[in-house]
Amino acid sequence: MKLSDIKGLKDKRLALLEKEGILTPMDLLSFFPVRYVDTRNLTDFSVVADGEDAAFLAQFRAPVKTNYVRKNLCIVREKFICGQASVYCVWYNQRYFASSVLPGVDYYIIGKARRKNNCVEMINPKLVRADKCASDIIVLYKQIKGLPSSVVASAMEVLLKNIQIVSFIPENLRDAYGLMPLEEAYNIIHRPKTLENISKAKYSISIEYLSYTICVYELIKKSAVHNKNRIYYGDEQLLWRAIESLPFEFTECQNNAIKDILSDMHAPVCMNRLLQGDVGSGKTIVAFAAMYYAYLSGYQSVIMCPTEILAQQHYDNLIKFFPDVKTRVCLLHSGVRMTVHDEIAEGIASGKYMCVVGTHSVFSEDIKFNKLALVITDEQHRFGVNQRSSLENKTQSADCLVMSATPIPRTLALTLYGDLKQSVIETIPSKKAKVRTKIVPEYKIEDMWRYFFERAEYDERTFVVCPRVEESEDDDDLISCVRLYKEKKKAGAFVGLLHGKMSESEKTSIMADFVTGKIRILITTTVIEVGIDVPQAVNIAIYNPERYGLSQLHQLRGRVGRCKKDGYCFLVVKGCIGNAIERIRYVEQCSDGFALAEYDFNTRGAGDFLGSNQHGKGDMIINAANISAAKNIAGEMLKNKDIASEIKETINDNRYEYYRRITLN
Repeated sequence: MKLSDIKGLKDKRLALLEKEGILTPMDLLSFFPVRYVDTRNLTDFSVVADGEDAAFLAQFRAPVKTNYVRKNLCIVREKFICGQASVYCVWYNQRYFASSVLPGVDYYIIGKARRKNNCVEMINPKLVRADKCASDIIVLYKQIKGLPSSVVASAMEVLLKNIQIVSFIPENLRDAYGLMPLEEAYNIIHRPKTLENISKAKYSISIEYLSYTICVYELIKKSAVHNKNRIYYGDEQLLWRAIESLPFEFTECQNNAIKDILSDMHAPVCMNRLLQGDVGSGKTIVAFAAMYYAYLSGYQSVIMCPTEILAQQHYDNLIKFFPDVKTRVCLLHSGVRMTVHDEIAEGIASGKYMCVVGTHSVFSEDIKFNKLALVITDEQHRFGVNQRSSLENKTQSADCLVMSATPIPRTLALTLYGDLKQSVIETIPSKKAKVRTKIVPEYKIEDMWRYFFERAEYDERTFVVCPRVEESEDDDDLISCVRLYKEKKKAGAFVGLLHGKMSESEKTSIMADFVTGKIRILITTTVIEVGIDVPQAVNIAIYNPERYGLSQLHQLRGRVGRCKKDGYCFLVVKGCIGNAIERIRYVEQCSDGFALAEYDFNTRGAGDFLGSNQHGKGDMIINAANISAAKNIAGEMLKNKDIASEIKETINDNRYEYYRRITLN
């Protein structure tokens, strides 16, 4: 059965599903509900708190009010009666609610409540007709833009009735580990009658998925060719002599990391290594050393960076540390003129340029390498799997090194499993300042700003990061940098604005003013996440930190504390509750990037190991404990020749092409 066989899923809707990573029936079945509502246990209106997730049974009574605020913005307001109280529902750009809601009909209203006296307001809530509920449990899926939730629910029903769900784990192992049959587990998740066994069902599917994945890994490794088109590297002593001539001494951790990398480069299979170290630990110079060694051996290397600023810094520093590569190194990014781009492309293809520093431009089809032996990805969390693989695909035998202060969950899972080797630079230069992190509740925001203005008088720099550039009426809890700039520019001098919609020349000019002190408080977005080095920057405030990944938060606070003064990171929370505030508190307490990645891994999931999703797999429980259990089950499964043979047949599926070609070569 294919998704296209399901009634109601035609070209446009299939395209929307594909954007969500849903390509097959099993992908759709793994699109787990984001919430369950037990209609037998609804929210008590009298005690509902502001910001609480709530569910009410109410009736539509009052006339619909539709306001057209401006072009492309329509606001629908409807009043519902819940007992003796009122629930006001507001929808942005969902005008169909104006005609679809029927008076006198009972609806379940589900969403986040905003308390206003004896009334409750809910922004963009879900509406479910009570008489259309098949059971006492309402199942809610993540909203896919352009695709009605009812379409997903209907397609799921068709799949559950018609698809044959095959389990690779034999019954004796399922019983030993307390696992449900797959068919039962998927039915409980998508059609629950109670909430009791949902966690067990997710656990069963997670272990099945992990066990199968690990079996695939093992079978692929056994059949992998232990020959990387034989790259012969030269004398290591030449590299060590160059390192000894540098104007600073490497730490023991840096030396050990280089030894690990050199060992991998000489191995018969391609290197697949993570170089992990906090901001300022010296990862980059280790990567440069690996590039220089490839150069000394007559091979090309490339390091790809997420921003032009960072690429420029790497280009300058590579030449600074290893000046004899000056004529053999090139810088490639989107800002390069086409004539220069063509010249660089020709130089790479001919072997004139041996060390390539670039951004996304190195993915271009016209960039062809002559003797590429080493691929380095800096700040690897900023690139998608497909982006990284498009570069690595330019050779069948390149060693691959990824660098990050906070590895993405998928990378951490591969590290835990053993398919991605790891080198950790734990030693931080003794002179490096500390960065202290504090949560700022809403009532202390003005105190924080008074502190920033006071410190500006002493020539200290402050970053203020907002989650969006401009305002959006559908979520007024999110602060925009444009609005905040307008407010604070009136309150004091030295305030500037920087965001990604500005031109490169504007960005360069503003950053120059920030460095010189003409601007001392810079209100910005995540455009400053990487590649920004301003030693005078002592403070950073991050609004709505719950909207960022933990790696982003860690990278952002790494923008301060780059001089002898301790840095301060302020996490500005507003109406942040539940799991979100717990994540923020963990960031406040933890300054270790790898620990943050591990926490992210255990809370968000690891992603599709063999596919392109970098975190999450529906809502599967993919953590270190479950990987360990799955490894044991996989070991037992592979002892059974019939099971091993059956799994081996599936390896030819195209979805695993990325892993075979890139990870194991």
